[in-house]
Amino acid sequence: MATYIMSYIAANVDKDISDSSAVWLSALGLGCQGIAMPIGGLIGRKFGPRSTMIATLILGSGGILLSYIAVQKTFIGVVFTVGIMFGLSMGVGYSVAIACAVSWFPSRRGLIVGIIVGGFGLGSLVFTPIQTAYINPTNLKVDNQTRRFTDPELLDRVPKVFLVMGSILAVLQLVACILVRMKPAPVKENENDERSEHLKIRTSLTTDLKKDKLVAGNSKPLDDDEAEGNVRPGRLLRHIDYYLLFIMML
Repeated sequence: MATYIMSYIAANVDKDISDSSAVWLSALGLGCQGIAMPIGGLIGRKFGPRSTMIATLILGSGGILLSYIAVQKTFIGVVFTVGIMFGLSMGVGYSVAIACAVSWFPSRRGLIVGIIVGGFGLGSLVFTPIQTAYINPTNLKVDNQTRRFTDPELLDRVPKVFLVMGSILAVLQLVACILVRMKPAPVKENENDERSEHLKIRTSLTTDLKKDKLVAGNSKPLDDDEAEGNVRPGRLLRHIDYYLLFIMML
């Protein structure tokens, strides 16, 4: 979409804009996503996954729909709606989706997270052809000198594609909001059978945390969160695994 957006803005909004400015769309989008993911986890725990997903629907789909107006006015507006609004919604929704899925399959966390991450990446294979088919159905080429699209009919379809994509995204997110929920607590009589795998993982995590405390020379007993296998932010920063995963995601 970046090439189409920059071509439209150069032709109709700001003739002096540089194509290199397009980097702000992806840079801010990914940056806001990274910032919003841990915040999304906190919001999801406090307000519940469904309420959080509804908020991401409004923020994300609303940002794409508002881009219909923004792209006709100023590039800064597109940076805000696509880069910031949509980026924040992706980060919050992504973390909540992972948390909900993992709650249903606690003994298959790696597989579940891998499927979600793979599906997130494969989304471009679905939406990119839709965007291209709508904006450039005859596969027109860019101008050889400016390296931009100049066909008036093609450029006129650029703002409208945000309405199409925003509507599709809103429908998909609405379905997700209806279906998403954390795994309910098991009934008492079946508690031992239902949670046996989960307890094994929790025991392993708790053991690791106890070892960390012994290594640090701190004999303070684990609090409730740590006993559940959750790691507080301060303790997380002392785990090498956190930094390895952080570097991998850069």
